[in-house]
Amino acid sequence: MVNKILGIGIDEYSDDRIKKLNNCQSDLNKLISLLQSKYQFDDVELLLHKEQTTKSFIYKTLYDYIINSLDDENLIILFFGHGEYNPRIETSFWLPSDADIYDQSTWISTLEILNFVKKAEIMHFCLIADNCYSGAIFEESERGGGIESLENRKSRFALTSGSSEKVKDGKIGESSPFNKVLCEVLEENTLEEISIEIIANQVILNFPKDIIQTPRSGILNGLGHEGGAFILRLKDSDSKTIKFKEIELPLNIKNNVKINYECSIPFFENSDKFDSNNINSNLQNIVYEILSDLRTGLIDSETSLEEVPQVYDYFYEIGYNINLISSKFISIDIVTFSSLGGPYPRSEIISINYILSPERKIKLNDIIHIEDERAFFNSIIQKYSEDGYEKQTLLSYRGVKINSYLS
Repeated sequence: MVNKILGIGIDEYSDDRIKKLNNCQSDLNKLISLLQSKYQFDDVELLLHKEQTTKSFIYKTLYDYIINSLDDENLIILFFGHGEYNPRIETSFWLPSDADIYDQSTWISTLEILNFVKKAEIMHFCLIADNCYSGAIFEESERGGGIESLENRKSRFALTSGSSEKVKDGKIGESSPFNKVLCEVLEENTLEEISIEIIANQVILNFPKDIIQTPRSGILNGLGHEGGAFILRLKDSDSKTIKFKEIELPLNIKNNVKINYECSIPFFENSDKFDSNNINSNLQNIVYEILSDLRTGLIDSETSLEEVPQVYDYFYEIGYNINLISSKFISIDIVTFSSLGGPYPRSEIISINYILSPERKIKLNDIIHIEDERAFFNSIIQKYSEDGYEKQTLLSYRGVKINSYLS
């Protein structure tokens, strides 16, 4: 599952008749910082600046995030800003930064957002809203079935700072009462797995009785809820025990062309969690192959490079990004950034994902029966590669490269 957060925070409005808020953006940053540091989330996007919080921008972003979601994704949408309510049509609204307080057509209807969710493939959806009139969109929640059962059924859930009422923003420099309690509950939680429903219930129970607003939570009715639950997980403590250091790999080439070269990759220490030797060897083989191609290219073009005036620097840099380390997976990007005298540098990314404890190891031949490897890959290249230099390069190198991966 991929866990995503889309946060929208608005303090200031173009319409001077709309009161400036004190803490929406700071509250949003506090909450997201806590969620990212303590719980497992893969992707976070924040909409804070005026050009990002207009009705048009928010609408398009919500549409993209919700409608284009996949069935293996979970999404939390956070809205911290002004809200309004039309009792005649029983609909609540968010006020974007370019809203006109007396023109409802410039507001964002929560019904429109919920209609997006109704048509979405997303597995788990949760809306957390800290704004006036954010409630009245629920029916009572369901429970039962255990974590696995709940997580395997779709859920549509919301937690709001109040019902159909005004809510407090808090003093300047302080959190709103709602966000203060929400962050406290998230911070104090020690359970490895906890549903957002339980978090919501604790927020409601812990909310100060002397504040005249009532946070609400519940199912978003009619949007595809199947009795499931959005489960928050603490960040994997195993990731802290997986250690690595950085090593450099030399280019080892003697030529008369001056090239600035850097190469660093991770080297994982021994661990009982996974086979570090296998991962280290695989990473090094991938980078050595890149270096082999670079050496071959430099040697082949040495004469022509010497004859051309060196207007631009020659450089080749190889680095890495570690996207994820957990008890189950390691995800790494090998990144190359280079220029051999041209005005436009070139960048390439190779993404590598390792399962640390696979049920069994397999080779390509275990999946596809290939009697003649050379002929098989020749046919694939001929069929799917466009005519041109790249195709000829693939054909000329296919024996060397393909066999190295199949061995």
